[in-house]
This record gives sequence, C-alpha cells and structure tokens, in this order.
Amino acid sequence: MTYSLQCNANNRAEKNTAIKQCYTYFDQHLIQKARPFCEEAVALGDRQAELFLALLSFDDAAELNWYLQELKASDNHFYMSRIAYMYEMGLGTQKNYKKAVHWYMQAFEHKSKIASEPLGGIFLKGGSGIKADPKKSAYWYQLAAQQGDLIAFKRLGRFYSKGLGVEKNISLAKKWLQLAADEYDTQSMVLLGLILKSENNHESAIELWQHASKLHNAHAKFLLGRAYFNGKHLKKDYAHAIALFKISSQCGNPNSNEVPELHIHFCQQQAPYYLGQIYEHGKGVKIDIEKARRWYKQATRQGSIEALKALSGLISEDSVNQ
Repeated sequence: MTYSLQCNANNRAEKNTAIKQCYTYFDQHLIQKARPFCEEAVALGDRQAELFLALLSFDDAAELNWYLQELKASDNHFYMSRIAYMYEMGLGTQKNYKKAVHWYMQAFEHKSKIASEPLGGIFLKGGSGIKADPKKSAYWYQLAAQQGDLIAFKRLGRFYSKGLGVEKNISLAKKWLQLAADEYDTQSMVLLGLILKSENNHESAIELWQHASKLHNAHAKFLLGRAYFNGKHLKKDYAHAIALFKISSQCGNPNSNEVPELHIHFCQQQAPYYLGQIYEHGKGVKIDIEKARRWYKQATRQGSIEALKALSGLISEDSVNQ
C-alpha cells in the first residue's frame, strides 16, 4: 500500500472512530464523554452528530434548525412532529400555534401516530394564533384514541360527560373513562366514580375511589373521606375521614375546571371545612374550637362560603361568651 493510500485509510479510521464514539456515548446518555467526539464528528461533516451536539448542549434553536434543514430533503414525520412541538412550546423559537398546527398536520399526513393528540390539545385550549374549537379538539382526540392514546381516552371521557365538542353521551363517557382508568389514570377513576355515584351505583364508585386513593390521588382521598364522614355507603369512621381529609386538603388539578369535584380549589375548600366541622362538633374527637377555627380559616382562604359562615358563627359565639 502506498503512503498516500495508507494515510487516507488512517484518516477514514479516525473519522469512523470519532463518529462511532459520538453515537455510542450519546446512546448511553454519557454527555461529558460524548461531547468531544461529537464535536470532532461535526468537524468531520457528520450531520447526525450536529443534532447530537445540539441536544447535548440543550441548544433548542440549533436543534430546530437541524430538523428544518433535514426536511428539505426528507419527509420524516418524527422531525415534523418535533418541529411542531417546539413551536407549540416555544423551544428555540417564539411560541406559534399556527406553525405548530401546520407541522403536526404535515406529520399526520405522513402517517405519524403521535400528531393527533397534541392537535386535540391545541384546539382545546386555543391561543397563540389559534381559536379554541372543542369540535376540532374532539375530532383529533378521536383519531388519537384509535391509536390507543391515554390522554385522548381521558379527554373524550370528559367531553362526552359534559357535551363539550360532542353530543353529551354518558355511556360513551363511561366507555372512554374506563379505558383511561384501565391504564391507571386516577383522575379518570375519580370522574367515572362520580358518574356512577350520580347513577346510584355507590359501591362501584367507592371501589374506583379506593383504587385511585391507593395510587395517591388526593381527590379520591377526599371523596372517600366524605363517604366515611357521612356513613351512608361506607361504615362511618371519623378517624379514617380525618386522615384522608388532612391529605386531600392539599389537592388540586388546574386542568380540570369543567368538573367541579376535580377543580383545583374543590378539595382545598371542602377538606378543611369538614375538618373544621369534626373539631367544632367533636365527631370522633374531643371538641377543639381552636383547631376548628384554624381549619375553617384555611378553607375560607380557598374561597369556601360554608367555612366563612362557620367561622363567623364561632366568632359570634366568642363575642357572646365574653
């Protein structure tokens, strides 16, 4: 082999080694080890290494530009979905829902299985150049549900339970919520339980809430606590109710405004109110007006009218007793 051929072979070997090490360490999530090899691979003209280096450097703008450049000669639907997501979230660029919708649509047309769900989300909330449209949202969630998407299951369950973007249909609501519950979505368990409770199927509702409670859902803990407090469909147990109310007083889900029992303030208002009732009236515990007052104040700060009335009653009693 001549000297020049030997040098070319050595150069190719060094090039291949740098690229290989870049790919290997990147796949192993070894950032510090990957970086110098990826920098060398980029200098050698490897396009994939450019993306790796952008990701390793958390350079969103460089990542976005890489995808845009690649799509000039490619129809990779993953790249399209990634661009859409970056426009949706404002990563490496200004947030732009119109561009996000455009790229999600492109990805969907190129057989992407992950583009439907985010389209449903964008049309549900609207903003950044896109008008909220529940009907369009429901359409895209229906397509996502056909792909087995959990978020689509839970959204459709709520849509059908409220008639949002679709005709109200409790049977379909229960179907979709059950599919989500089967995937261990605790909020769907809670809502499905509320529907069953409204149908006087209290046993099944409580079973769902017990399951969700074991999975640490605070709303389920509150509903169970209330059931123990009332003693209608569970044996009355104030000690258990107190424990559940104390946990659930911190609950909240800001994305569930359409269902009062799932609203961020519901448990934060109701749980401390019930605790105030327990300590004011000595239900399973000694009467403790100071504790009752503290719990009523907490509930009042969260907007509970009931707690405000109860607190006013305690203040009136104090005035009379003085």
